[in-house]
Amino acid sequence: MAANPLPQGLDELLALAEDMADGAAAHGVAIGLLQNTEPRIRADIAPLRTAKLNYETAKEDAERRLVRSHPERGNEGMDAEPKPQ
Repeated sequence: MAANPLPQGLDELLALAEDMADGAAAHGVAIGLLQNTEPRIRADIAPLRTAKLNYETAKEDAERRLVRSHPERGNEGMDAEPKPQ
């Protein structure tokens, strides 16, 4: 039996979902697709895209606040070790 594993990365998973929506649009009528139609798939994708954008924005804001609150680290970001005094 063939295996079709899901992508591990969020961007790859979103790309797969977009491909599925495109396939539903292209072939849905011909195969009698009733439940997972293109609009329903895209409606499921939209909240994930919004959540991803909100997460990335919050992460960038947190990184900026950290750099401002610890100027001794400069622009090295959250992963940087403090510089010796």
